[in-house]
Amino acid sequence: MCMGQVGHGEMIKTPFVAMWSILLVGLVLTLLAVITALYQPWFGLTLVLDKQHVVVDTIATPLAGIQQGQIVKSIASVDGRNRTELVEQGVMEDPDQLETYQQSRQFFSRQDHLANMLRQRQISMQFAKGGSVVLNVEPRRPINSLPLVFWVQIFVGLSSFLIGGGMGY
Repeated sequence: MCMGQVGHGEMIKTPFVAMWSILLVGLVLTLLAVITALYQPWFGLTLVLDKQHVVVDTIATPLAGIQQGQIVKSIASVDGRNRTELVEQGVMEDPDQLETYQQSRQFFSRQDHLANMLRQRQISMQFAKGGSVVLNVEPRRPINSLPLVFWVQIFVGLSSFLIGGGMGY
């Protein structure tokens, strides 16, 4: 008997049913995390930090005027307004590396500003050695653009959830 009635309609959950329930909840939460990551604006480039400079790392579709390793100075609206310098803190993976609450508030304020800018259909990207390029901003990103570190974190999170959920059984 896998599941049965006890007393006044109370169900007994076997470890098998409990583990499948935990797995289902974990998979749903994982799917929600992936969907959230995919429904973010994307302009076809991955930027990383290299020797205290923000540089172009990967280019999804070849674009004239953009090369891997090129130092990015700023982004702006296509009309040149709302120019925002790209700084080291803007591309960090985890803001818990910041030392003070003030730095955290500045980081999140800056991220809000960049997110608002990426709601436009196009942005202008300026490079350290001069020149700029207009990029189309897509409302969501392709699944193959999610970096390996994202998938590692997803795997670790799901595994931890399953192990933690199964500890009582």
